[in-house]
Amino acid sequence: MSKGQIHVAFQNKEIYNALASPLMHLSGNSDAKRVNFYVFFWQQYYIIANTKTVLAFGYKTQTAEAKTNFGMALITFINNLDFKNWGACFHAATLVKNHMCISFFGPSGSGKTTLSLFLVSQGYTLLTDDISPFNIETQKLYSLPFLVSVKQGSIANIKKWFPNSIFCNAFTTKKGPVHWFPFVKNIKGYCCKTRLFIALCYDEEVPFEIKKISSTEAFKKLIPETWIKPTHTHIKEVINWLSTVRFYELHYNQEVEVLQWLNKFQAC
Repeated sequence: MSKGQIHVAFQNKEIYNALASPLMHLSGNSDAKRVNFYVFFWQQYYIIANTKTVLAFGYKTQTAEAKTNFGMALITFINNLDFKNWGACFHAATLVKNHMCISFFGPSGSGKTTLSLFLVSQGYTLLTDDISPFNIETQKLYSLPFLVSVKQGSIANIKKWFPNSIFCNAFTTKKGPVHWFPFVKNIKGYCCKTRLFIALCYDEEVPFEIKKISSTEAFKKLIPETWIKPTHTHIKEVINWLSTVRFYELHYNQEVEVLQWLNKFQAC
């Protein structure tokens, strides 16, 4: 392995296109003899393995899950972690500033990515725009090293915040085309003293409102879209960590109003 490089052997072009497309900014040809990861089909599964063991798999029909597992295999290697210590994957965009970690969660279309990129333009560090993996050993949230996926309707605003940005076509959904935004994220883990999980709802007809909610209310929104490793130890560690989080519910239609609230919160 060359310094700063990870060598991945894909069985064929189909698997490469399915799993590695959000990593196109990191890809390149290599004639390295040493391979760190093998990715291949076996029966109805994607298999992700290193030279010693199978790390993860996913059904061929569930490419998004397999793509996440592939990303987690990479950050496990990069951060010198143990794959078995991944406790959860939250469907949340996570940002960091001044020892405060903020995770925006909500269904697709709630504004996580657009709001996150606006906050990045205002000095926040983007950890992840979609999936936030949690490691029970380090008690940290980590970033998957993927490009940011942006829906068509958000591009005009994002170009205002990042005028020199170039978007790449990614894939098409029922709601329209999605593009890759070549934003490089920090792939180290973060453990902040102040942790906020904010249930997000973008609505042009509703005025800005943010309120604190109980963990019970938050779990009803968060847990259905969260993967938690189904062992007693992992579940206990995840729940214990979540007990240290402050939960809020946010309705907004202007990103700047969210920034103003966060600035006031940090000043308190």
